[in-house]
Amino acid sequence: MQMQTTTSDCERSGETPCDSSSAVSVRAFHPWITDELFADTRRIWSKAYGRVLSDEEVVEILGNVRRMAEAIMFSRRRRYQRCM
Repeated sequence: MQMQTTTSDCERSGETPCDSSSAVSVRAFHPWITDELFADTRRIWSKAYGRVLSDEEVVEILGNVRRMAEAIMFSRRRRYQRCM
């Protein structure tokens, strides 16, 4: 037996998260993720993937981008400190 899922219009559009409580619960664990950042990330990456991303996927993408930025900043700081 296959489960049926329903998709609302806003989920199909990929514009914003339909349930703002999902973004709120995400911010409880990741206070640096604003509602706007969450919505923008979902909208942009959903277009790239050709489907609406789940809350978990959005959080994973944001976490990966943050870790990459931190690694780049750390590397640049080390390089700058060696030059001094």
